[in-house]
Amino acid sequence: MIVKEIISETIPSLKPSDTISKALNWMETFKITHLPIVLNDDYLGLISETDLLDIDNNKPIINNKLIINDFSIIENQHIYNAINIISDNNLSLLPVLSTDNKYTGYIVLQDLLIALKKITSIEEIGSVVILEVAQNDYTLTEIANIVESENIKIVSLHTATDTKTQKLNITLKFNTDEVLPIIKSFERYNYSIKAVFSNDKLSDEFYNDRLDELLFYLKI
Repeated sequence: MIVKEIISETIPSLKPSDTISKALNWMETFKITHLPIVLNDDYLGLISETDLLDIDNNKPIINNKLIINDFSIIENQHIYNAINIISDNNLSLLPVLSTDNKYTGYIVLQDLLIALKKITSIEEIGSVVILEVAQNDYTLTEIANIVESENIKIVSLHTATDTKTQKLNITLKFNTDEVLPIIKSFERYNYSIKAVFSNDKLSDEFYNDRLDELLFYLKI
């Protein structure tokens, strides 16, 4: 999903001639801490509430020496890029520019969360399994073949590196809650199952088996 698909225009942009007071009032009204400054569709930068609090709020923005950041994103970029910019810079709003660098609107974190919900299939019924593998052992083709051999489909897949172990956590979302067969298949291929999330009662057997193994080990 690209940024252009979730652009909003409800929150107005500021002009350089607008006062600091107006900017603060809009921030309070719309519950945000940043506002873009725009002149004739030309994006001039982003100001933060923190930088406005100690300034004479009756003066125009243009008459004050403000820290104006150039945070923005081009409308044809993927929303993952927007997430990185917003999270890395703690932004409440990210201006969006057209391919010819004209201001077209903005996106906020809530819009991104809704978009992520769609592209990660969170709202779809199904189970989630997290595998833990060494970086060099990760083979998407093998994982897909194992899953499909059980007549199950992967509806989303995400990877993340564990900073402590440097191993790869692979989060798999399936199109079914009957997750036990796929767990058994992964074990046959020596995959480490880190976690299972499912409404399937059969998946409880997975954890019961692990408990039985632990109890047996402790008796030894």
